[in-house]
Amino acid sequence: MSPEIFRFTNVDNKDLNVTLNESGSLKIKTMNADSAIDGARVAISTAFEDQNRVIFKDSTNASGMCDVGKLLQGEYRCEVSTSVEKRLYEERQYFQVVAGENKTMEMNPIANSGTLRVNVLNPEDEPIDGIHVAMIPHYHQDDYTYEQMQEEAWFKDTTGSNGEVTFKQIPTNIIHYNAYTVFVYYDEDNYAYPSNSYYIHRNQVTEITVHVNL
Repeated sequence: MSPEIFRFTNVDNKDLNVTLNESGSLKIKTMNADSAIDGARVAISTAFEDQNRVIFKDSTNASGMCDVGKLLQGEYRCEVSTSVEKRLYEERQYFQVVAGENKTMEMNPIANSGTLRVNVLNPEDEPIDGIHVAMIPHYHQDDYTYEQMQEEAWFKDTTGSNGEVTFKQIPTNIIHYNAYTVFVYYDEDNYAYPSNSYYIHRNQVTEITVHVNL
């Protein structure tokens, strides 16, 4: 008796024939803490042969689920991304499909994040109270204007009496190898943009000190 045949449509909208005894099924579940992530983007790619060829794209539903359907037995890569305000969070996992198995992968791109604690001091090493701090998601750019800084900032806060601000859930997956810069300001006539770059690591707290003379 010949094996049962089914069909699915890949990202290029080409129908593929797959034998049932060579495939397994896959679902992606996206959750952040106890909340489903609605509208997270899901992409499945080949892992080794013909690497990076995307064979499936879709988004999660209101329950955080995405039904990929049947995949041939083998190894694949799953990338899930979601946006919160301006921030982009991504997570990537390699996985294996085993023939005859029904697999559900749980992924949380927002958990792929870390924390930055910024201490702002004057030249006398005294904390500066009431100064604004913005976190810019790229390396230092000499020609950036005050308005561009305000537009591009992913995080903003104001220091307290200890001269400190803390930014949480900072994506670790941004371009330029996770580099961030810090912009410190009172207003458009009084600001500083130090050239140092800072790197964020998953589930870690990075603490930095910024000296300004404003």
